[in-house]
Amino acid sequence: MSRPPAPFKRSTVFSAIAIEAVVVTAAILTDSPGLRPLYWIVAAGLPVFIVYALIRNRSARRRSDGA
Repeated sequence: MSRPPAPFKRSTVFSAIAIEAVVVTAAILTDSPGLRPLYWIVAAGLPVFIVYALIRNRSARRRSDGA
């Protein structure tokens, strides 16, 4: 039997949000064409990561509760 995935630590999710804030701030302040692709990649990837982390944490919590 395989082990269920471990939940993400809150610090991991907060780190992802902090990285997003830094990249968005840098892209806005510098208005550099070189940062725009990175901004869009991070801006699109962060919500996907947060939803994935929430689903993974919820399923891991249910398995650990025995449900």
